[in-house]
Amino acid sequence: MKKINLSGSIENEMSVDGYRLDPTEKYVINLLEEIEFQQATMMSF
Repeated sequence: MKKINLSGSIENEMSVDGYRLDPTEKYVINLLEEIEFQQATMMSF
């Protein structure tokens, strides 16, 4: 199982099939970290 960060792990890359994550791999996202980042982003505007 791989930990990913939505705001930093995924770059703007193009792939042949449009998928960037391995469909055979399991991923986990830390929602508390993601919410904190999104709140900081929204408060900066």
